[in-house]
Amino acid sequence: MTVRSYSDGYQDGMNAQRKVQEMKGDHMHDGEYLPGDDLVSEEARRHEENNKALADWVAAQRRGKDRELLEQHDQEEDAFDAADGWRHFGFDAGKEPRPCTLKIEGLNPKDRLALDRVPLWALPAIGAIHGAQGNAYGLEKYGAYNWREKPIKLMEYLGAMERHIACLKDGQWRAEDSKVTHLGHIIATASIILDAEQVGTLIDDRPELPGKSHEELESYRDKRKA
Repeated sequence: MTVRSYSDGYQDGMNAQRKVQEMKGDHMHDGEYLPGDDLVSEEARRHEENNKALADWVAAQRRGKDRELLEQHDQEEDAFDAADGWRHFGFDAGKEPRPCTLKIEGLNPKDRLALDRVPLWALPAIGAIHGAQGNAYGLEKYGAYNWREKPIKLMEYLGAMERHIACLKDGQWRAEDSKVTHLGHIIATASIILDAEQVGTLIDDRPELPGKSHEELESYRDKRKA
C-alpha cells in the first residue's frame, strides 16, 4: 500500500476540484471560478464525491498526526517522571509543575549521571557575576572569607540586605560607595549567610519566640481570593 502524505492528499483534492469546475463549464476569472452550466454531468458528480472523500482523508490524516504528537508528548513526560527528573531540581513531591518535553532515552551515560548533580546551570550567570562584585568589594575591606574565621550574626546580615532592598525600591540601582548594584550586594550577602551556616560560624540571633508574619501574609492572600 502506498503511503500518502498530507501534501499529496491536499494537492489531489485541489486537482479534483479544478477538474469538477471545468466539467461544470465554469471558467476562471481573477483567481475565482464563475458559474457556468448548472447541469452537472454524472462524471462531474462522481468527481465531487471523490473530492469529498479526499478531503475527509486529509482531515483524518491531520487528526491522526495530532493524536500521534500528543501521545509522543505524554510518553516523554512519563519517561521524565520515571527518571524522577523534577526531584533532582529541588521541587517538592505533589507540587511539581508540568515538565517540559525532554527525551530521557536519548541521554548518554554522562548526562544520565548528571541528573544526580546540582543543576548549577539553573542560576543565571549574571547573578553570580554581580554577587562576586559585591563580595570582592567586601574582600578589600574585611578580607576574603573572613566569616569563616570569625562568626557573624544572622540578623545583622539580614538588616544589610534590607537596607539594599530599601535603596533599590527608592530608585537607586547601584550603591554609592561600591558602585556595585544593590542586587549584587544582596546576592553576596545571601551567599555569605549560607556559607557561614554551612561551616558553622553563623550565629542565629533571631528572636527565640518566632513571629507569625507568614500566617498574616497567607490570611491576606486568602481574603483577596474571597
